[in-house]
Amino acid sequence: MLHYLNGNSVENRRKVNDEIVNCTVEDIRKLAPLLQSVIDHSSICVMGNEEKIHQDADVFDKILSLPD
Repeated sequence: MLHYLNGNSVENRRKVNDEIVNCTVEDIRKLAPLLQSVIDHSSICVMGNEEKIHQDADVFDKILSLPD
């Protein structure tokens, strides 16, 4: 039921599963620059109750709100 409510179709789940199953070592190695960038920038993303996040704004460098 959760898949249905999230709009996650059977076809989409099969596609993702096929991509995972057919992933090669080279595919994973191609991700190295992206992962290194994440490590180098030491970014942390927090998603949650906007009011609670703003209550603890002092622990964040930047707070962004996602559009509806």
